[in-house]
Amino acid sequence: MEKTVRQRQLSMVLYNMSRKQIVAEINEILDEMSRERLLVLLKQLRKTPSKWKRKYPRQTCSISVDFDTHDYSKEKPIKNISANGAYIEAGEPFSIGQSIIIWLTIPGEKLSPLKISAVVARRDQGGVGVKFENLSEMQKKLLAGFENLKHD
Repeated sequence: MEKTVRQRQLSMVLYNMSRKQIVAEINEILDEMSRERLLVLLKQLRKTPSKWKRKYPRQTCSISVDFDTHDYSKEKPIKNISANGAYIEAGEPFSIGQSIIIWLTIPGEKLSPLKISAVVARRDQGGVGVKFENLSEMQKKLLAGFENLKHD
């Protein structure tokens, strides 16, 4: 049980590191590796990039959404969106795994705002990345077609 607490503490420390700190930490580790280990690592990294690519392309946009949590409701801008999630520019203290409801009006559609359940997948100083959950077929189609619209 104590190992789990330590793992969580380490995860929080790593999660709160800035990008610059992460790159510096990785560089320190790489500097200590032998050439042979670096080559092995490079081969592994070259095999896996397809796993890192997004399944659904992101579309840059500048539309506002309303969202609700159990604590409050706000209107904030979306920076980008895909058929699977969005990045909301929100400075509120969200937690990874926190559930939110998003009310999204798609430009050019004459539908009422879509009510979308989402969960916070990542966060940084600028906002949160959310993953949509339990989408209806209609919502999936509307979001998949979102990338074809011009928003900026």
